[in-house]
Amino acid sequence: LLRIHGVGQAKLDKYGDHFLAMITEYCQQNNIGEVVNTQTASKAIVSKSSSANSSSRSAEIVSAYQAGKSIASLAKQFKVKDGTIINHLYRYVQDGHKLEQPTLLMEQSGLSQGQIDSALAAFAKHSHQRLKPVYDGLNEQVSYDQLHLLRIYFVNQLAE
Repeated sequence: LLRIHGVGQAKLDKYGDHFLAMITEYCQQNNIGEVVNTQTASKAIVSKSSSANSSSRSAEIVSAYQAGKSIASLAKQFKVKDGTIINHLYRYVQDGHKLEQPTLLMEQSGLSQGQIDSALAAFAKHSHQRLKPVYDGLNEQVSYDQLHLLRIYFVNQLAE
């Protein structure tokens, strides 16, 4: 059980015997044999390395966006969907960083200034944590894709 992410010594001591008994009983009732876990510690190291590569890629994406590249061109360059680029930008501003040209997000949304103002007011009212209340508050007149862009702008402005 200690090999399971999130299970430490305290949880093992408190719940381990109970869970193992339940698992053993289930396996006996369903004729399931034990499978030996052959995972080695080196796989965890690979995951950390992948995480570092992901951070590096995210920094590269943000840097290219800051240099004026559009979301669509970045998606094509990195061979990902627009939403992936948007997620990188959102995590960047969530971490307290500032985009240098946040107004580009509003331009890329394709919305009128009135729609943008309404959406930003809806974010102020409903929070940026979830898009559904904002979407509903705007009577479903602004798409989720557009709201994703405006949420980045909104969070970016909060950091000021």
